[in-house]
Amino acid sequence: MVIKKILRSITPLLITVLIAACSHGQNDDSIFAKAFKGTELIPSEVNRLCVVEITNESTLDELPGMLKTEMKRRINTGGRLFMTDDINICDAKIRLTLLPVISEPMKFNAAGIPEERRIRVDALVTMEHSSTGTEVIRNRDTYADHTYRVTGKDAVSDYRGITGLTEKLAVRIISVITTGWFKEDNLKRSGRQN
Repeated sequence: MVIKKILRSITPLLITVLIAACSHGQNDDSIFAKAFKGTELIPSEVNRLCVVEITNESTLDELPGMLKTEMKRRINTGGRLFMTDDINICDAKIRLTLLPVISEPMKFNAAGIPEERRIRVDALVTMEHSSTGTEVIRNRDTYADHTYRVTGKDAVSDYRGITGLTEKLAVRIISVITTGWFKEDNLKRSGRQN
């Protein structure tokens, strides 16, 4: 009985303190507040981006060039942001590390020959504002995977499989750069442990 009376009198006070503490953290300059409000991580004065470094640990020599080209194509046709190769005029510098590719057969025919292959690559994304040198994103892990047919009807080349992977990875990296995170899109995080 005594405990119930104490809880009844303390509960409104605790709720008031909790609400006050939460509202105090609602700062318009907060990255978290901006992300939850759906606004971009990149402020309006930052318009030109450049990829200054891609460290390739992926085993796919062509992946960095394909990724940079795909990112540039998507950003430059997307609207407000522009990707440039000129480091002297960029407002934000991006560094990427491509981790080793995971490649595994997914589906086999009756003879035990793989018909589908799944490839996956993780990328670590770092971005800093050029004028201040402040890191906005540091080694944020994102990934993409792509499944494609390697034999039988609708089979494609490994190059086309890598192209599909690159397209998905570019979209996810751009999402990380602009919002600080990316949606899972129902992809399973099997394979690499984080």
